Amino acid sequence: MTGNENMELRKAAILIESLDPESVRLLLRQLHDKAAQQVLQSTRQLGSVSSREKEMVLTEFLMAVQGSVPGADSSSHLGEEGS
Repeated sequence: MTGNENMELRKAAILIESLDPESVRLLLRQLHDKAAQQVLQSTRQLGSVSSREKEMVLTEFLMAVQGSVPGADSSSHLGEEGS
């Protein structure tokens, strides 16, 4: 496994650790079995995560999700209404 693959698995593990159990189940169902197993294994081996790293991973995830949703405005913040 390459360093980039390890980093992507770490990011996925941080995301999984940040979600509620139902969201984790829904997300893992979207992955192939092998990928889901790798993410779960990475979650078990995660170790400590700084608040800065967690924030960076969650921000990256939200930007990716907003970019894949038609009509989503990536410059807006969640929970804020447009002017």
